[in-house]
Amino acid sequence: MKNSVKMTRRAFTSAVGAAALGIPLGLTSMKSAKANDDTVVFAGWGGNWQEAEREYFFKDFERETGIRVVDVPDLDLAKVKTMVDSGNVSWDVVQALDMWVADKDKAASLWEEIDYSEIQSEGVPKDLLRPYGAGVATFAMILAYNTKAFEGKQAPASWADYWDFEKFVGKRGMIDAPRYALEIALMAKGVPPKDLYPLDVEGALEHWDKIKNDVLWWDKFPQSINLLASGELAVTMTSHGRVMSLLEEEPDTPIKIVWSQGILTTDFLSIPKGSKRKKNAQKLISWMLDPKRQADYAKATGVGPSNFKALDSLDDATKKTLPSYYYQTGQIIEFNADWWSTREQELVERWNFWQLI
Repeated sequence: MKNSVKMTRRAFTSAVGAAALGIPLGLTSMKSAKANDDTVVFAGWGGNWQEAEREYFFKDFERETGIRVVDVPDLDLAKVKTMVDSGNVSWDVVQALDMWVADKDKAASLWEEIDYSEIQSEGVPKDLLRPYGAGVATFAMILAYNTKAFEGKQAPASWADYWDFEKFVGKRGMIDAPRYALEIALMAKGVPPKDLYPLDVEGALEHWDKIKNDVLWWDKFPQSINLLASGELAVTMTSHGRVMSLLEEEPDTPIKIVWSQGILTTDFLSIPKGSKRKKNAQKLISWMLDPKRQADYAKATGVGPSNFKALDSLDDATKKTLPSYYYQTGQIIEFNADWWSTREQELVERWNFWQLI
């Protein structure tokens, strides 16, 4: 029987190694995988996230194709770069962050180009089908609030409300990093989501200046949800996955999500340049984009499907827990990884300087 417990990558990124968690690593060792054409090595984020991928994707793939999936946890971009640079590539499919595949020049040196003629991708938006990665899972950065803080009162419903301390009293929380925080400030100023990019960086920082000293700046996502649940924060930006995971475990937790003006992020499936089993990698990617399999996975994990046809087979209650649904309805926007990928370092430096002054 399939496990119905909701699990998300961001809820388990602090997990330790696979052995400690009992993650199945497939039916072959890495050494035999290198020599065996009937294998494909998948590198993911580990923890319960990867356990669910084995349950909902890998088991049936092995059964139907005869290709064994060796799943390796603790993915790291530096490991991918080392493999590619040395020409000793042992991974075949990598669950890549959007920033890893956005810059075409950098991506071309790191990943194989996806042959979409070999992949069934109908239902996946074109924005999520990139030359060097196929979107597989969606997440959302959202506003969330503690319902007790606004009991009997109007609750915040937008980023503009986040800035309004008179009407919506309570401590604010925000990530201490420019990514997402800049977009949020501009939306709070009234910039329409469709007009966010290119970001007005200085305009965003000037808007943060208004409440900078009244914000609790956190740097780890678990902090945000723990502080919100305890009541130390009234409102914060956080990941939808963190909220959904907590509410699944503790349904009475006084937290509510505001989906409007959320920011969609995507994980991609990519093939490291020099993979010795590219054909098998393409088959696994195609398998993981299937709408029915993604629907089953979304129902079990709370992770949004990248194939929007998956939403057609889900009930309304489940759909309304998934970022893909709100992206499709136009209530959340897509994070522009293309814009960020060539600017992140300079923006982090600018942000850190701003925090000091």
